[in-house]
Amino acid sequence: MDRQWADARRQREQDEQRRAEEERRQRELQQRTTVGSASGWTLNYSTSLLEISPLANDQYDPQKQTYTTIWHSRQHGAQVVMYVQVSPNERCGSAQQFITEQIRPRRSQIGRAQEVNTSPVRAGFVLEGRGTAIAQGSFDDRSYYDFATIRRDDRSTITNIGGRFPAEFSDLYRAELLRMMNSMQLPSRDIFNDRCS
Repeated sequence: MDRQWADARRQREQDEQRRAEEERRQRELQQRTTVGSASGWTLNYSTSLLEISPLANDQYDPQKQTYTTIWHSRQHGAQVVMYVQVSPNERCGSAQQFITEQIRPRRSQIGRAQEVNTSPVRAGFVLEGRGTAIAQGSFDDRSYYDFATIRRDDRSTITNIGGRFPAEFSDLYRAELLRMMNSMQLPSRDIFNDRCS
Protein backbone atom coordinates (compact mmCIF):
# COMPACT_ATOMS: atom_id res chain seq x y z
CA MET A 1 0.00 0.00 0.00
CA ASP A 2 2.86 2.36 0.81
CA ARG A 3 4.39 1.67 -2.59
CA GLN A 4 1.09 2.40 -4.38
CA TRP A 5 0.77 5.62 -2.39
CA ALA A 6 4.33 6.64 -3.33
CA ASP A 7 3.78 5.78 -7.01
CA ALA A 8 0.53 7.78 -7.12
CA ARG A 9 2.24 10.73 -5.42
CA ARG A 10 5.18 10.58 -7.84
CA GLN A 11 2.76 10.47 -10.80
CA ARG A 12 0.87 13.52 -9.48
CA GLU A 13 4.15 15.40 -9.06
CA GLN A 14 5.23 14.53 -12.61
CA ASP A 15 1.86 15.60 -14.00
CA GLU A 16 2.06 18.86 -12.07
CA GLN A 17 5.60 19.44 -13.32
CA ARG A 18 4.51 18.85 -16.93
CA ARG A 19 1.57 21.25 -16.55
CA ALA A 20 3.82 23.92 -15.05
CA GLU A 21 6.34 23.49 -17.90
CA GLU A 22 3.60 23.75 -20.52
CA GLU A 23 2.17 26.88 -18.85
CA ARG A 24 5.67 28.43 -18.78
CA ARG A 25 6.15 27.65 -22.47
CA GLN A 26 2.77 29.17 -23.36
CA ARG A 27 3.58 32.35 -21.39
CA GLU A 28 6.89 32.63 -23.24
CA LEU A 29 5.23 32.25 -26.62
CA GLN A 30 2.79 35.03 -25.78
CA GLN A 31 5.62 37.55 -25.23
CA ARG A 32 5.57 39.02 -28.73
CA THR A 33 6.78 42.20 -30.36
CA THR A 34 6.20 43.75 -33.76
CA VAL A 35 9.03 44.51 -36.16
CA GLY A 36 9.01 46.09 -39.60
CA SER A 37 11.18 46.67 -42.63
CA ALA A 38 12.03 49.63 -44.81
CA SER A 39 10.62 47.46 -47.61
CA GLY A 40 7.17 47.83 -46.04
CA TRP A 41 6.33 44.57 -44.22
CA THR A 42 5.54 44.14 -40.52
CA LEU A 43 5.09 41.00 -38.41
CA ASN A 44 5.28 39.94 -34.80
CA TYR A 45 7.44 37.25 -33.21
CA SER A 46 8.10 35.64 -29.84
CA THR A 47 10.84 37.62 -28.09
CA SER A 48 11.37 34.85 -25.58
CA LEU A 49 11.99 32.31 -28.35
CA LEU A 50 13.79 34.34 -31.03
CA GLU A 51 16.10 37.32 -31.38
CA ILE A 52 16.96 39.34 -34.45
CA SER A 53 20.53 38.93 -35.60
CA PRO A 54 22.26 42.31 -35.13
CA LEU A 55 24.06 41.84 -38.45
CA ALA A 56 20.84 41.16 -40.35
CA ASN A 57 18.24 43.52 -38.96
CA ASP A 58 16.59 44.78 -42.14
CA GLN A 59 19.99 44.74 -43.81
CA TYR A 60 19.98 46.21 -47.31
CA ASP A 61 22.37 44.73 -49.88
CA PRO A 62 22.72 47.29 -52.68
CA GLN A 63 24.38 44.81 -55.04
CA LYS A 64 21.48 42.33 -54.85
CA GLN A 65 18.91 45.02 -53.98
CA THR A 66 17.57 42.88 -51.13
CA TYR A 67 16.30 43.64 -47.65
CA THR A 68 16.99 40.79 -45.20
CA THR A 69 15.99 40.23 -41.59
CA ILE A 70 17.23 37.11 -39.76
CA TRP A 71 16.22 35.67 -36.40
CA HIS A 72 18.05 33.03 -34.35
CA SER A 73 16.83 31.01 -31.40
CA ARG A 74 17.60 32.27 -27.91
CA GLN A 75 17.93 28.65 -26.78
CA HIS A 76 19.37 26.87 -29.83
CA GLY A 77 21.38 29.71 -31.36
CA ALA A 78 22.34 29.60 -35.04
CA GLN A 79 20.92 26.07 -35.43
CA VAL A 80 17.64 27.92 -35.90
CA VAL A 81 17.33 30.51 -38.66
CA MET A 82 14.12 32.36 -39.49
CA TYR A 83 14.21 35.00 -42.19
CA VAL A 84 12.34 37.46 -44.37
CA GLN A 85 13.94 38.57 -47.61
CA VAL A 86 12.47 41.07 -50.04
CA SER A 87 14.09 41.31 -53.45
CA PRO A 88 13.37 42.32 -57.03
CA ASN A 89 11.86 39.60 -59.19
CA GLU A 90 14.59 39.69 -61.83
CA ARG A 91 12.86 37.16 -64.13
CA CYS A 92 9.33 38.44 -63.48
CA GLY A 93 8.35 34.81 -62.85
CA SER A 94 5.85 33.22 -60.51
CA ALA A 95 6.42 32.40 -56.84
CA GLN A 96 6.70 28.75 -57.84
CA GLN A 97 9.38 29.57 -60.40
CA PHE A 98 11.35 31.50 -57.75
CA ILE A 99 11.15 28.59 -55.28
CA THR A 100 12.06 26.07 -58.00
CA GLU A 101 15.05 28.02 -59.31
CA GLN A 102 16.41 29.73 -56.19
CA ILE A 103 15.41 27.65 -53.15
CA ARG A 104 14.87 24.06 -54.34
CA PRO A 105 18.52 23.43 -55.38
CA ARG A 106 19.57 24.10 -51.76
CA ARG A 107 17.08 21.64 -50.27
CA SER A 108 17.25 17.83 -50.08
CA GLN A 109 13.99 16.03 -49.21
CA ILE A 110 10.67 17.60 -50.14
CA GLY A 111 7.65 16.85 -47.98
CA ARG A 112 5.36 19.48 -49.48
CA ALA A 113 5.51 21.71 -52.55
CA GLN A 114 2.33 23.53 -53.44
CA GLU A 115 0.78 26.74 -54.60
CA VAL A 116 -0.87 28.77 -51.84
CA ASN A 117 -3.37 31.53 -52.47
CA THR A 118 -2.92 33.96 -49.62
CA SER A 119 -5.18 36.72 -50.87
CA PRO A 120 -6.89 37.97 -54.02
CA VAL A 121 -3.93 40.25 -54.79
CA ARG A 122 -1.08 37.82 -54.03
CA ALA A 123 0.01 34.38 -55.19
CA GLY A 124 2.37 32.18 -53.21
CA PHE A 125 4.22 28.90 -53.19
CA VAL A 126 5.43 26.81 -50.23
CA LEU A 127 8.26 24.28 -50.06
CA GLU A 128 8.68 22.18 -46.91
CA GLY A 129 10.84 19.21 -45.94
CA ARG A 130 14.22 18.20 -44.51
CA GLY A 131 17.80 18.76 -45.51
CA THR A 132 19.34 22.16 -46.22
CA ALA A 133 22.57 22.72 -48.13
CA ILE A 134 25.68 23.24 -46.01
CA ALA A 135 28.17 22.90 -48.89
CA GLN A 136 28.11 21.98 -52.55
CA GLY A 137 26.22 18.65 -52.69
CA SER A 138 26.17 18.27 -48.90
CA PHE A 139 22.99 18.62 -46.81
CA ASP A 140 22.26 18.72 -43.09
CA ASP A 141 19.23 17.11 -41.42
CA ARG A 142 17.39 20.29 -40.44
CA SER A 143 13.75 20.83 -41.28
CA TYR A 144 12.89 23.77 -43.52
CA TYR A 145 9.86 25.78 -44.54
CA ASP A 146 10.00 28.35 -47.35
CA PHE A 147 7.17 30.52 -48.58
CA ALA A 148 7.46 33.00 -51.46
CA THR A 149 4.77 35.47 -52.46
CA ILE A 150 4.34 38.00 -55.26
CA ARG A 151 1.62 40.44 -56.27
CA ARG A 152 -0.65 39.23 -59.07
CA ASP A 153 -0.86 42.67 -60.75
CA ASP A 154 2.87 43.47 -60.60
CA ARG A 155 5.39 40.64 -60.16
CA SER A 156 8.29 43.04 -59.58
CA THR A 157 8.88 42.08 -55.91
CA ILE A 158 9.38 38.70 -54.25
CA THR A 159 8.88 38.33 -50.51
CA ASN A 160 10.38 35.14 -49.11
CA ILE A 161 9.74 34.12 -45.50
CA GLY A 162 11.09 30.89 -44.12
CA GLY A 163 13.06 28.98 -41.56
CA ARG A 164 15.52 26.17 -40.95
CA PHE A 165 15.61 24.35 -37.62
CA PRO A 166 16.65 21.04 -36.04
CA ALA A 167 14.11 18.34 -36.87
CA GLU A 168 13.67 17.42 -33.21
CA PHE A 169 12.40 20.97 -32.50
CA SER A 170 10.38 21.21 -35.69
CA ASP A 171 6.99 21.40 -33.95
CA LEU A 172 8.05 24.40 -31.86
CA TYR A 173 9.78 26.43 -34.57
CA ARG A 174 7.41 25.58 -37.41
CA ALA A 175 4.50 26.74 -35.24
CA GLU A 176 6.33 29.99 -34.45
CA LEU A 177 7.14 30.56 -38.13
CA LEU A 178 3.47 30.07 -39.04
CA ARG A 179 2.47 32.56 -36.31
CA MET A 180 4.95 35.04 -37.77
CA MET A 181 3.59 34.47 -41.28
CA ASN A 182 -0.02 34.83 -40.13
CA SER A 183 0.79 38.15 -38.44
CA MET A 184 2.70 39.48 -41.45
CA GLN A 185 1.33 42.57 -43.14
CA LEU A 186 2.65 43.31 -46.61
CA PRO A 187 2.55 46.78 -48.16
CA SER A 188 -0.22 47.74 -50.55
CA ARG A 189 2.50 48.81 -53.00
CA ASP A 190 5.74 46.82 -53.08
CA ILE A 191 9.10 48.55 -52.87
CA PHE A 192 10.26 47.23 -56.24
CA ASN A 193 7.51 47.96 -58.73
CA ASP A 194 6.73 48.50 -62.39
CA ARG A 195 9.66 46.29 -63.46
CA CYS A 196 7.44 43.49 -64.75
CA SER A 197 4.81 45.44 -66.63
